[in-house]
Amino acid sequence: MDPPEPGGNEGESELTGDGHRWEEVEAALRDEAAATAISEGASRRSRRFWLRHQGEQDASWSATLESLLEPGSYVSLGTEAGTTHRGQVIQRLDGWTAIDKTGQASVGEPVLHSLLLCLGHISWIRQERPAPPPSGPHRLWSIAAALGLAAEERLGVIIRYGPSAIPVRGRLLSAASDLLALDCDDEGTLYVWLGSVREISVFDSG
Repeated sequence: MDPPEPGGNEGESELTGDGHRWEEVEAALRDEAAATAISEGASRRSRRFWLRHQGEQDASWSATLESLLEPGSYVSLGTEAGTTHRGQVIQRLDGWTAIDKTGQASVGEPVLHSLLLCLGHISWIRQERPAPPPSGPHRLWSIAAALGLAAEERLGVIIRYGPSAIPVRGRLLSAASDLLALDCDDEGTLYVWLGSVREISVFDSG
């Protein structure tokens, strides 16, 4: 029997075998690419759904707060720090609300005898009595302007700030757009970043 000639059937068989193996590799790569595309598509859809759902929840919560914290209404609410409060809403501020817990404050005046609460740290709310029809437009105060009035009168305050809502008592010396200065008697002057403050109780320290 004559030996196979170079380049004959045996060589063609080896090449054909390599070709089959390459086709298998290509098929595996295509399957992997298809699986990756499906997975990425599912992830994108899941992400879009989560963002839309989160946006709807945020919009619903914001609308609920705006509706229930109408000046003149009576509410009970709780904060992330675990504090609970009950009283009449006397003013709506930018990102804050002013509540009277003493029965001495007047609707529309967000300073003396009021509790100022940052809306971003309210965790639950219940309206006990809705607000009466407004007798006129309410002035929208900024938190800095409201605290500025308290600082002019050197009113006493108890502020809660930080993740643990640490309470600090003092006399308000000044209030800027993002900074509070408190006279804490023997402990000197305390400067607090307004962005860390959860709630502020304002009272007549004289």
